[in-house]
Amino acid sequence: MLDRQLERQIQQAGRVGCELQVLHVDDVLSDSTVTDDSRQLDVAWERLQQLYPRHKFQRRSISDAVSLIPVEELLSMAGSKALEISPSIRSVLDLLTILPSPTSRADLLLSLSRRLVAHTARELNCASIIFGHTSTRLAELVLSETAKGRGALLPQLVGESAELEGISCTFSARDVMRSEVESWMNHVGDPLGEVSAAYRRGAEQTSQPPVSSKNTTVDQLMTQYFKGVEANYPSIVANVVRTSARLRAPEAVPGELRCSLCALPIRDGRTGLTGWGGDQAATKVVKEDKSTEEQVGSRALDSQSNGTVFCYGCARSLDGLKSTNAN
Repeated sequence: MLDRQLERQIQQAGRVGCELQVLHVDDVLSDSTVTDDSRQLDVAWERLQQLYPRHKFQRRSISDAVSLIPVEELLSMAGSKALEISPSIRSVLDLLTILPSPTSRADLLLSLSRRLVAHTARELNCASIIFGHTSTRLAELVLSETAKGRGALLPQLVGESAELEGISCTFSARDVMRSEVESWMNHVGDPLGEVSAAYRRGAEQTSQPPVSSKNTTVDQLMTQYFKGVEANYPSIVANVVRTSARLRAPEAVPGELRCSLCALPIRDGRTGLTGWGGDQAATKVVKEDKSTEEQVGSRALDSQSNGTVFCYGCARSLDGLKSTNAN
């Protein structure tokens, strides 16, 4: 769609008004094994560049985003011995091991992906970020982000005033449902159809819920829920997106705090769990032998040491960080 728009600009004016930088964030956490799906994705990525030679393409690993978050602070909250074992953690896998639940781990990956997109956009001096999210994907984000404690930030995440670290975001397919896009792609001849199919297979594997329900994430639940809703009650999907679009973000305040993990704004200085009154369960647990279980308390999540602060959503994900101590 964007390529055709730029093509029309060339035909009408002899020049284009913008330049496209295509970014793919690879969230494969281990490169020790190469699967058939990863090979197909590599082939699809190369084919995509051949199809659209006018645009610039860049592929980055999600591990590149680790340097953008306060790793040492997170590890220190997981226990002092964690720092003794790994004083310089630079791996996403190492970070995932200290997170308390599958939902918090999925939330970290999503935050890292967003941070890396914004960081790359700044490096390339981009004026705007365009996501290919359909209305189905936006509806999933509305409910999942609300469930994870970021309902107050929906305008910044999925609204018309969406932004990533001060860079405006646009959702070019927000009026089209996922099933409609897939139906259209099924009728598109090679090679674009094959490229899209390779990416869809990867997305379906990511959203597929595990066998055990206790390992199912909020994001996976929302994906499965809207998969059924879209097939039987498509108007509900559109209503969710339209309702969230009515929300308006407060006026930005110069110098306002931003979360050190997800980089979203923190309104009225309400950091961590206690700032929103959600600290009832954020206390340290005392075992029978009187020793303190290595979990993060509300005070640690609300601290601002070295300028590190967390929004309510990230504080909820981090509440209960596990120590990486060896047994």
